[in-house]
Amino acid sequence: MKRSLQKFLAGFAVLTVCAGAALVAGCGGGDDGGTNPPPPSCSLSAVTTGLDTSFLSGETVNIRWTGNGTPSTVVIELTKAGTVVGTIAASTANDGFHAWVANTGGQANGSDFGIRVTATGDAGCNAEKTGLTLLDVSGCAISGIVVPDTLQAGDVHSLTWTSASTSGTVDIELYKALPASLGDFVGVVATGVPDTGTYQWDVDSFHVGSLHYRLLISDPAVGGCEAMSDQFYMVDTDLCEIDVFGPLGAGAVHTAGTVMQITVDQTSTNGSGMVDLRLYSGAQFVPGGFIADNVPVLGGAFNWTVDDYDWTLTNTNYRIRAIDVSDPYCVGESETFSIVQP
Repeated sequence: MKRSLQKFLAGFAVLTVCAGAALVAGCGGGDDGGTNPPPPSCSLSAVTTGLDTSFLSGETVNIRWTGNGTPSTVVIELTKAGTVVGTIAASTANDGFHAWVANTGGQANGSDFGIRVTATGDAGCNAEKTGLTLLDVSGCAISGIVVPDTLQAGDVHSLTWTSASTSGTVDIELYKALPASLGDFVGVVATGVPDTGTYQWDVDSFHVGSLHYRLLISDPAVGGCEAMSDQFYMVDTDLCEIDVFGPLGAGAVHTAGTVMQITVDQTSTNGSGMVDLRLYSGAQFVPGGFIADNVPVLGGAFNWTVDDYDWTLTNTNYRIRAIDVSDPYCVGESETFSIVQP
């Protein structure tokens, strides 16, 4: 009887200790063998690229996700139609953010790309963002712009060009033409044009006269992906503007008493065909600077004996201005030059 009572009291003591310790640790007899509870299971979700779902190669994509559980690192992969086609990050911290420079992983452009985030060592713990559009523009090129030698303002011209690996749209702009490059900007022909290689252009000078023009076609989303046309002439009967030519330009210096040959070209048929030539210093007429009157704009040149007309002010940047004899608003100016005394 005494021995049975001792066994009962010993068992009661063990139960009491286990009950008191249950809140802080396991007690023998369970499957955990007396260890702490198992860690929470892995969970990854909410992979996002923000508001944008379409990207060009070379753009930075900010990848974000929500991660719970134990994985300290994750693997980020590029998928296409649900199949892994590339590795974005072989191992990166499970901190919910990774910046990626977009590329197609050598795959064809498309709208069926995705980004998959997977816990390192646990392929079953992953989340994915699908429905992403990726375009490879690394080989973007535009060339072969076809423009005739002469265009008539108001006509419709079928403009054509060749391109490769663009973002899908192009902008078309009109410029004055320098001998081998673009001159001053004239106007926007069109923006956001589908890059089909053709555009119906309602030819327009924007009422800006020039001896020659050039077109620039560019991909607005890809810096440096552009091409300019050959120079061409445009006839605009609503326009009257004049170009003045000679041995002029930045740094040109002429000695008083020498002869300079001046030629004038009227850029449309809207002028009278005759101009007066005047000498200006900056925007100011040089007193006495009546170089010539009634000079024909075609088929000839005027030989001017260089003279500063005793101009004494400090501004020595001269220009020759040509003014249509019938239209004082139809004018043109030469490039600047300097005059020195012998």
